[in-house]
Amino acid sequence: NDDRRETRLLLANASLKISNAGTDYVTLTNGFGDLLISDAGLVGAIGGTFAVNIPGVQLSGNLNILLNTTGEAFDEEFVVASDGTTRNGIKAGNFFQLSGTDLSIKIAGQSLSGNIFLGNETLADGSTITRLGLSNISASFGDGTTSFLELSNGSGILLVTPEGVAGKFSVSVATNPSLAFTLNVDELQVAVNTRNTAVLETIEIAGEPLTINLPAGPYFRVAAIGAELVISGQRLTADVSFQQSTVNGATETRVVITRASLKLGPVNDPFLTLSNGSGVLLLKSFTSATGAAASGLAGEITGTVALNVPGVSFSGTLGLAINQTPNAINEVFELGGQTVAVSLPAGPFFKVSATD
Repeated sequence: NDDRRETRLLLANASLKISNAGTDYVTLTNGFGDLLISDAGLVGAIGGTFAVNIPGVQLSGNLNILLNTTGEAFDEEFVVASDGTTRNGIKAGNFFQLSGTDLSIKIAGQSLSGNIFLGNETLADGSTITRLGLSNISASFGDGTTSFLELSNGSGILLVTPEGVAGKFSVSVATNPSLAFTLNVDELQVAVNTRNTAVLETIEIAGEPLTINLPAGPYFRVAAIGAELVISGQRLTADVSFQQSTVNGATETRVVITRASLKLGPVNDPFLTLSNGSGVLLLKSFTSATGAAASGLAGEITGTVALNVPGVSFSGTLGLAINQTPNAINEVFELGGQTVAVSLPAGPFFKVSATD
């Protein structure tokens, strides 16, 4: 509307905070901003020095405060620094939030890159929550030298509290061709909890209920329900969770297996069936016999076995011992509050043994 009245307001030495329930999550100092005031409302952007206070979360890169009370999108430039640096465009909506694009992000020790927003939202019951929105998230899972998994196109919402963040979001996955196994899954889900306590909350976002039900952290897990792992020609179906940890200064990726099932023999009449399998596999880099770089799994999976061989009956606990590397594995580590020991001779092998 050409008749709309507009006033431009430049801010210098501005300071402000994004807070909730007495906790300051974002503090801006030395702020420089550009606000447009009109009959429709207020829209603008503010840059400056930001301090982010969210346990388990680090943000590095170009951050701005964006605000819009007009409900309209603006494609013009807004000055966010005294040297003339500008922010181009502000989306439609009604918000006051921290925003950043192409950031370096750390959550529960996992390095990510992508875009974020952080702001408060008032729910239907009158309470206020703080949300950390993620988009275009990418990350790598590896051992510090070799990337085993490449995550991309991640997006979702994390709930922010004084104790940390918690939530889930989806990502696409691509595996390194050097892997000595195949992971058949198109999309993974990331579960994040930087808090030391379990989270069980249901909130309403844009009219839709969002339930966050996560065990105590801190962790950053990448998981797939009902994924297929093809290891040494054997097809293992399981819920698979990838976790990256630092052990004695070295980065290590672990694969947590639950609800695993495996059939050995003809598809329609297997002679051995594993069910309710669980275990931990380590992802390891190695040099193949041809001198090529390769990566494989090493670890053990246990479960319940049923044997289907005429004249032979057996039931008990089945153990799968797997080592796709040419190296012996001897490691002890903590996982989920339990001590896990992996001790295997040099491979490669895929062994089946039963006890009890």
